[in-house]
Amino acid sequence: LWFWSNRKLVKEQKEILQKRVSDLVTLTKILSKQNNNYCPPPSLVNLLLHQMLFVMHSTSQFHIVKNEEKGILEKRFFSRISSSMGRTEANIVARLVEYAILPGLIIDDNHLDPAIVWLESKHGQLTFLKLIRLCLHLTTAKKKMTSKHNERMMHHVVAPYLASGEDLKVFYKIIEVLVIHGKDCASSEVVKFCQQHLFPTKSVIISKPFALGVNPIQLENLDLFQFIRSFLLFPSGKRVVVVPPNAEHERRQCISNADRLQGDGLFALALRIVEAKNDLNLASRVVSEFFTVPLFTWRIEQKSIDIIVGQDKIRERKHATLFVSFINAFIKRYQVDDLNDIQKVLPVDDVPLTICPAPSVLSLCANLVSLGTKCPLINGTDKSQFNFDDATLYFNFMSLLVEKVPLGAFSSRESEMGWIRKGSVLSPIVLSVVVRD
Repeated sequence: LWFWSNRKLVKEQKEILQKRVSDLVTLTKILSKQNNNYCPPPSLVNLLLHQMLFVMHSTSQFHIVKNEEKGILEKRFFSRISSSMGRTEANIVARLVEYAILPGLIIDDNHLDPAIVWLESKHGQLTFLKLIRLCLHLTTAKKKMTSKHNERMMHHVVAPYLASGEDLKVFYKIIEVLVIHGKDCASSEVVKFCQQHLFPTKSVIISKPFALGVNPIQLENLDLFQFIRSFLLFPSGKRVVVVPPNAEHERRQCISNADRLQGDGLFALALRIVEAKNDLNLASRVVSEFFTVPLFTWRIEQKSIDIIVGQDKIRERKHATLFVSFINAFIKRYQVDDLNDIQKVLPVDDVPLTICPAPSVLSLCANLVSLGTKCPLINGTDKSQFNFDDATLYFNFMSLLVEKVPLGAFSSRESEMGWIRKGSVLSPIVLSVVVRD
């Protein structure tokens, strides 16, 4: 009875919320035709936001957690993101963000900025973080599907993503608004708060797919780059093999078009943020967390590859090629002493050798070789475009990287074993043929 009464209440509140959001969209469009931009007051935004968070989350449940500071066990209440969300719910969230929250964030008036109010209290900050977590969750969330049984055959249905193309643009936009300083962005206090959570100074790689909302305690970890890396590794959200079994025969087509398009959108978001912030730490993380993903160039669209290997026309910099500038940032952040033992600065725990027969250093080397062969400023196919500075840095780094790759990776034999060192332990591994190729 308690369960069904809750479901009935959520259904009623969702219908009310959908009607309110629809009215807000209609009002905004009417005013825009009269060249008037409507910005809802913070009181209305708070009402809609709390109603939306109630509808999109499960009923709060308590968990026993340890208070590290006091050394005692405490009862804390958490709520998970609802697993029964569909395209309708995703659209409601996107429209609420677009027409209720974004106008207040980018307007030059603190009295109309709802985020300023949220930062004033612990409850408001928690509400703000739950909103960010929900938006990130919807960029990768798939519809919950069940396998279909037909006599003795089981057919696994490919679940579609919840957010449409237009909804994704809204979710990407609010993330950019919250972390980038400049015109049409949130206030400096809001940006500083969001950067502390989306780009923590000390990133902790977790040893399983980073599925926001599945584990309620993950609200404390909203690392954007770790979230994107986890999706590129595990598009299904499940701990499965990283290199698809059919990769050797189907090559790039072993990654579904839907997963590639979704991953490309997230990677493009990361690129825009790195370009806008011009931060050494973030630029180096592109190398350590994205370029170490096995078969990385197969997981993003060709247009993104063209951007990172082509001439950087956004701004003048020391290195003309975007991905070489990331390598330069990686070298500067981790001094030469660290690069002599590069395994220490590359993530390894989230991709154990049992599900991915390619260590991070091998994947990094393979991806950089793939990018280098596609880059006209480095590969020497056109003398007029050849960039000596970029080529020098690239090949110097590759010469260092090659020394750290397992020796078996360079064998011409179809199957080859390598030895991977983790601390003082050496482990044998049959290296992935696809990554070696």
